[in-house]
Amino acid sequence: MKEIQINRCDGVFESRFDYRSSVKAKTKGRELLSINSKAVGAYRAEGRGEGLEVGDTLYLTLKGSKDLSLEFLIEDIRYFIEPVDQWQAELRGVAFETLSIFTWQVICDECQVTYPLEFVCNLGDRQEAQVFHARSRLKALKWLVNDQKHVCPTCASERIT
Repeated sequence: MKEIQINRCDGVFESRFDYRSSVKAKTKGRELLSINSKAVGAYRAEGRGEGLEVGDTLYLTLKGSKDLSLEFLIEDIRYFIEPVDQWQAELRGVAFETLSIFTWQVICDECQVTYPLEFVCNLGDRQEAQVFHARSRLKALKWLVNDQKHVCPTCASERIT
């Protein structure tokens, strides 16, 4: 089993349980203890806290990242009698062989601001695949991306208004 490195943090009571480290804890008592890969795209996690059910979603921050997270769907969960509120869940998530976090410096072509872009892809991915993942991440962050041109969200919103 491969271990996925995560940061510990508290979650939020809802069907989308947020274990990202950037989220301020609204409630105490939720903690992710470990997560391991059983196969590509299949994971096993252990944690503490009640309220998780099959079909819920977990969001986890990747260790070494400032804001990158992965989404996991709970396919099966069982609660332990002792310790109270401890659970083990079978999860489905992104399929990768060797996950790697890349940080590229992106410069807005309009205001020249430099942004440290973090994105995830397989360690062995070629340059074209890395560019694809970087562009996808920029678009998710509301950047405008056209060929070699990059426009930050601030400049993009000024274009619209």
